[in-house]
Parts: sequence; structure tokens; C-alpha cells
Amino acid sequence: MGGGRGARWTVQAGLLAGIVSIYLCLVGLVGTLTAVVVGRISVGRVFLALPAVLVGYLVARPAVTSGATHRLPIPSGVAVGALAGGTSGIVLAVGLGIVNLLGQDTARSVFIAASPQLMNILTFGRSAVVGAFALEPGASHVEVAVGPGGRLFAIRAVGQKGALLEVRSAAD
Repeated sequence: MGGGRGARWTVQAGLLAGIVSIYLCLVGLVGTLTAVVVGRISVGRVFLALPAVLVGYLVARPAVTSGATHRLPIPSGVAVGALAGGTSGIVLAVGLGIVNLLGQDTARSVFIAASPQLMNILTFGRSAVVGAFALEPGASHVEVAVGPGGRLFAIRAVGQKGALLEVRSAAD
């Protein structure tokens, strides 16, 4: 998995991406940046999806070992990317659960950016339990399009209410 780096490395990368996602939420980048980039996608939603998408790409990219490039087959690359991104989503869902257990007012007394608007973004406008599941690949998923020769063409993170982030490669 992960270009020969192993499942443990892939999960650790996903855990780190989840921690980065929580950090971006707690410093206010997700909840306060509401400028719309495209359609219904705000800058905050881009920052929310970016760590999971980036870690998925990083664990699936070709690895260079002793001067030789090792590429994963497409199904394996998608699997390790989904594992890392899913792990990131689980960490974010656990963070959301902790905030709800402590109470939003208690969390907000320490982290001012833990606002009701941020909770609404993280739960996709639903209850905390449903929203936590929406952070997972079962309810929100990542679509990957692969072009000729196995080159990555597009990545699209999709939530309950539509696209969160879409990245397309430039034509060569």
C-alpha cells in the first residue's frame, strides 16, 4: 500500500490530515471564509476538503526507491487514497463528537472559532450524528477520474449537498 510504504504509513498520513483538518477548523479558516469560489463551494469548504484530498494523492503517488519509480495499479492507488482520506474523515468526526460531548459553548470558550456556523458546515446542516457520518466516505465520497495511460484526470470530493472540492489536471 502507498507505493510500498505499508498500511501503517497510510493510516498515519490520514491521521495527520485529520489533525490538520481539525486545526484549520479551530483557527477559523473553515468557518469564517465564506466567499464562494464556484457555485456553492466556499473557500472554507475547500480548506475542509483539502487535507483529505492531498493525503489521498500523496499516498497514491509513485514512490521512488533506489532510483526506481514504483507505481501502484489504479485500484490499489484508489484504495490507499480512500483509506488515508477515510482515516482523515474519522479523525474529524471524532473531533466533532468531542465538541458535542463537551458542549458547543464550552468548546467555544476555549476555541472562539468553534461557532455554530462551523458546526453547521461540518455537519452539512444536519444533526451532529448524521453530520459526523456525512464526513465519512459512505455518505460523502470522492470521485476519481483516470485518463489515458492511467494518468489522474480529476478528483472531486462530494458531500450531501453537492461538490465540496473539485480538482482537474491541466491538459498536457
